[in-house]
Formats: sequence, C-alpha cells, structure tokens
Amino acid sequence: MEFTLHVLFASKGPLPNGDLPPELQDVVKQLKGTLTYRGYALAASFVQRAQVLDHARSDTSGLGYVLPGALGNAEGKDAPRMKVEWRAQGLRLGNQGDGPSTLDVASFRFDLEEEAATKSGTLAKFNTPLSLREGERVVVGTSVVKDHGVVVVLTVRRVK
Repeated sequence: MEFTLHVLFASKGPLPNGDLPPELQDVVKQLKGTLTYRGYALAASFVQRAQVLDHARSDTSGLGYVLPGALGNAEGKDAPRMKVEWRAQGLRLGNQGDGPSTLDVASFRFDLEEEAATKSGTLAKFNTPLSLREGERVVVGTSVVKDHGVVVVLTVRRVK
C-alpha cells in the first residue's frame, strides 16, 4: 500500500492556495465549510510504501521537517525547526471483494515537535484508530499551534 500524508497549516486570514496539490482542493473546500480558518498552506508531504499482508499486521512510519518560517517563525541558523513524525501500526486489509479495498489502522500517531538550540518541545500530538477506503482522503486530525491550525490528511492506495 502507498500512504500519502499531507500536513496543512491553516490561518484565520487568507493564504495563497497555489502551493496546494490539486488532490487537496476538495479537502480544503470542505475544511473551509467546517473550520473557522480561511487560508490553508501545505507544510509537508510524505509518500511511504508498506507491505500489508492478508494474514498479519504491519506497521509503517515517517519522519521529516517543515520548512523554516512556515508558521511565521524566524528564519536563519538559530530558528527552531519543526519535526513531523508519524506512525501507522496494526495495518490490516479489509474488504477485498469487487469494491475498493479498506485498510484498518489500529493506531495512527502524529507528533509535531519544535527543535531549538535552547528549548525543544511537543507542539501537537494525537493518536487514533482509522479505517480508510482505498483512494479516500481522510482528515486524520486537527490541532492548534501558535495561532495556526494544523490539519493532517491521509490517503492510501494499493500499488503493485
């Protein structure tokens, strides 16, 4: 299975949507109708492949960094970095009939941490079980960090 994870930052004011991948346009439109944020920008994307076996549970994870200044932080050599770490545990295939496959995730964990020279800490963290249909874009979780929203969107698809 191929996992695509997008981390979005949201703002009360408008942000240019030009950097959003086309597959996120519908998600952002729905978010604008649900949340109070008006502007959305892509902070990070991950593509990860994992083997999910019919008879056993699998795990996969990813680690990366958000671009400096993404939340209006200072840029430069002393600017804090934001680390994104995610883990999907207990992966199991569901419906494999004529319809789209489903993937059950016993535990999906997301952590957003700030790494600075003098002080580091967790900015956002959540853990939830999931069930996704192949190709479905799911808002896994939202949080608030430094007056901005953080939205995590996950999609899975079967690859050969």
